[in-house]
Amino acid sequence: MRSSTQFIAGAACLGLLLAGCTDSSDDGESARTTVSPTSSEPDAPMTLIADADPGAAAISTSRALYDRSDVVVLAHPDDQAAISLGASAAVALGVPLLLSVPDAALGTEFERLGVTVVLAIGGDAAQGVPGGNGVQTVAVATEPSAVAEAIGVELAPAEPVATEELAAAFAALDPSAPVALVPADAAAEESNAESAPAATTLPEVRRPEALTGTLVLATSTPESLPGIATARAAGVPVQV
Repeated sequence: MRSSTQFIAGAACLGLLLAGCTDSSDDGESARTTVSPTSSEPDAPMTLIADADPGAAAISTSRALYDRSDVVVLAHPDDQAAISLGASAAVALGVPLLLSVPDAALGTEFERLGVTVVLAIGGDAAQGVPGGNGVQTVAVATEPSAVAEAIGVELAPAEPVATEELAAAFAALDPSAPVALVPADAAAEESNAESAPAATTLPEVRRPEALTGTLVLATSTPESLPGIATARAAGVPVQV
């Protein structure tokens, strides 16, 4: 089954019209490094993301929406609990959500975005971080409290979400009211994820301005979930 996400310039009810994002300048008040993701409108009047593979769909959506992001969130494609908490973290921070797939395309997207730090959620996610590029990894357990501590944002508890309702829940994520999404069928499990010594904390992320006058249409299939999260991270409304 293939996912379908459409970006159409000038359409009121279908697709996405992207406006340029505005960088926030560093006020020097934080001791941490400050990074500012940026995005811009696609060159083509219509962009259709129809990748059948969820990892490829996540990369395509990131490429369509973001020009640069020093920080990304990474989750294993088979770990729905990690993907759900990853969506919460990505939207709270304003950065893309990608999947840890053994594909050269992931490393290429890291290079394009200028990734320097990865927030890897779940014990398996960090294994997918492309090597040899100097990227630092902050690995955390698939637990709301661990993710909230890592991103420095309080995540309000949310009702467990049924699998068939995840797309709608992702689309409803609000950067101004962060919540910790947890699938209803996700069994509580311990994670052996440990923070990498090279990067114990994330940089301070100053989210891009929300893209106004825009809309994303997406299907409710699992392949669409990371892309929905990335769109919400950029402040774009999503209709499922």
